[in-house]
Amino acid sequence: MGITATKATAIVVIIDYWACEIGDACVLMITVSIVGRVAGGWSRLEANAGLLTNCEALQLLQSRGADKGFGVTAAECKVYDYLVKTPAGSQTREGLQEFFKGAEEYKLTKAEYLQASNLRPSTAVEVHLIVEDCDERLSSALVDRFLGMIDETLPPPPELLEDAEAQKEEAVIKADEEDGGSGQ
Repeated sequence: MGITATKATAIVVIIDYWACEIGDACVLMITVSIVGRVAGGWSRLEANAGLLTNCEALQLLQSRGADKGFGVTAAECKVYDYLVKTPAGSQTREGLQEFFKGAEEYKLTKAEYLQASNLRPSTAVEVHLIVEDCDERLSSALVDRFLGMIDETLPPPPELLEDAEAQKEEAVIKADEEDGGSGQ
């Protein structure tokens, strides 16, 4: 990274994005740039300095008001509505940090880390779709450990959380009916 070589007196991270509709799909493009104050003026030190997870994109849209539906474009609202239904909808920054720290031992590429956090694989097949040359880089035991680490650090997607809650409610109702039916 060229920041130290420029001797910048101030550094600012700029997150710029736009959303648009293409047919029935919405596209969210996010760029992260690092800008520094050098010799009395501002200069871009590094364009496309980083990648954002879907969770971070969702938090960015929330901060702009997409969760309330005003102050943003229709495309931004559609992207927000989509992201809240994905694993990003139940993730937190702290959980992602824990995931990235735990995933270091697997020596994935930045893109693979990003896809794993965004897609939250739950089967070995999904890991093989994310990790290039997975058979050569990760043994089946490592894939299983990776999946276990994902289960420990990243919450299930929102729809799975809702399904689990519905199943608990059904079990309570069924237990109540059985207790009531037996005269207890």
